[in-house]
Amino acid sequence: MTWRDRYFEVGYLKRWQLAASSQAQVDEAEAFLVLTEAGHNPLILDLGCGHGRYSVGLARVGARVVGLDGSRALLQRAQSQMPDAVRSIVWLRGDLRSLPLRCAFDVVVMIDAFGYFDAEGEDAVCLGEIRRVLKPGGRLFMRNPNATWLHHHFEPRQDEHRDGPSIAIENTFDVERRWIDQRITIRDVDGVEKFRRRARIYTSGELETLLTAARFAGTVHYGNAEGAEFHEQDSGRIFTVCRAIE
Repeated sequence: MTWRDRYFEVGYLKRWQLAASSQAQVDEAEAFLVLTEAGHNPLILDLGCGHGRYSVGLARVGARVVGLDGSRALLQRAQSQMPDAVRSIVWLRGDLRSLPLRCAFDVVVMIDAFGYFDAEGEDAVCLGEIRRVLKPGGRLFMRNPNATWLHHHFEPRQDEHRDGPSIAIENTFDVERRWIDQRITIRDVDGVEKFRRRARIYTSGELETLLTAARFAGTVHYGNAEGAEFHEQDSGRIFTVCRAIE
């Protein structure tokens, strides 16, 4: 079992209280549709959908949704929490680097799911797959951590306390290569378990370079889902919209 499988099949569920989609996610989903100019009743791929909170939000505001994730456990949670009002969501398990889909989508949404790779170049492969499944002119919406901001606010250790588990995280940040490696220790009623989480973190410029190479154009970065101005030094996250070109 790889670190990715172990973390997203077991550790992620232990670490986070995976509640069903809230009104906040519905509001954010509606903002995503506005920023991407998705139009009426768009077909949207929620890539790296996790337990489906944004998939449900998108469906609630009128989108047809396919939610895809690599974690069987998270998809099972998504299905179990899906309200009757949005039973039309299609859930798929698949690899973000080799999507089991054809060109069909008006919009691909990728929320905090980009960069979980093991090797250089896999991010470009993932973007190529996203480009392949988008209709010409279709939009990609991404939300990613901002490497510039993280560099200045980096904490080598974090402690998280919630109802139940106690989580200690040891962080290593390769500034030059933009890799963050986390060693996560979770203590709960079942005992102590250790997990690893590894991700590539990007600056806005690095994202734009990757997107251009993958044949996306018109890239715009925002500071939040409502379209606030993005500031490289001050924005903790990068909200990116671009369009697929032929």
